[in-house]
Amino acid sequence: MTHTPAVLFCEYDQDAWGFQVFEDGRELATFWNFPESVGEDPADCSVEPAAIASLFGVPVETVAPYLHHLAQEDDEDRKAFPEDEFSLTDHWVRVDFMRRLGMTYPDDARAGTRRVMIHESGSGGR
Repeated sequence: MTHTPAVLFCEYDQDAWGFQVFEDGRELATFWNFPESVGEDPADCSVEPAAIASLFGVPVETVAPYLHHLAQEDDEDRKAFPEDEFSLTDHWVRVDFMRRLGMTYPDDARAGTRRVMIHESGSGGR
């Protein structure tokens, strides 16, 4: 258990991305960019950009563009910021979002990097 915010990033079937934020062992927020893709009610996986920005000590303007639900017909080329690597409809946009929170995507070659992948039972993963 940690007394600072912890975030768990998720990806579903290379179609959707999301995250859960925990503090002191309790869940504070859950977000999915395509809630319908993961069978979630949009009301149950929405977050307030100001709350996320406050938790991670970043300006709300840097995270707000990532934190809205998308529809499958949304523009596939639209990015949150021109310098981002991925479009908002690409599940890898979570890496751009992580950078905005001040995190770097795990790099196994960096000393101290820890990465855990959790597969659902029966998903065929290792």
